[in-house]
Amino acid sequence: MARPLDANTAQQVDSVVTSPHWFVRLGFDTPIHLTTAESVEWAAQGAQFVKADLRVRGGASPTLRIFNELLALGVTVLTERPAGRAVSIWLAYQDPTASSSLPGFAEPILLFEGVMGEATIDAFVTIRCTRTGTQYSPRRYVMAPLFNHLPRRGQVIEMPNQKITLE
Repeated sequence: MARPLDANTAQQVDSVVTSPHWFVRLGFDTPIHLTTAESVEWAAQGAQFVKADLRVRGGASPTLRIFNELLALGVTVLTERPAGRAVSIWLAYQDPTASSSLPGFAEPILLFEGVMGEATIDAFVTIRCTRTGTQYSPRRYVMAPLFNHLPRRGQVIEMPNQKITLE
């Protein structure tokens, strides 16, 4: 049995569906900015996002799969090592009428901010990401480290319920 559609529903069914575009910032020494859309200047990020064959998979811990064009990205991954470096992923829909910080798109939505993890390199560079704070090397502490060397013999370490003398 066929059911008729009202005019509003029929109009929505016939409307154009647009796919979202990804915008990714990889925090190498010289940050790399990639997008699945045409190359665009994003003033709010202060960068030119370059069109790339880019795929984003996963949710809480996404995996980036980026075509290793001219082996350039593979060389960067090998020399600068991505583990612990920052990564940000935005999603935006094309909308030429929208007034946003990204020309020609609705305001981008930050979906993921974390660090890059292990990477594999072949025709594509695959980078696994995790949602943790950016790691720095050397580590940055608010105060001087308490034990960054071996204490001298005879040093007494006092704790609330015990006292230890090093031998």
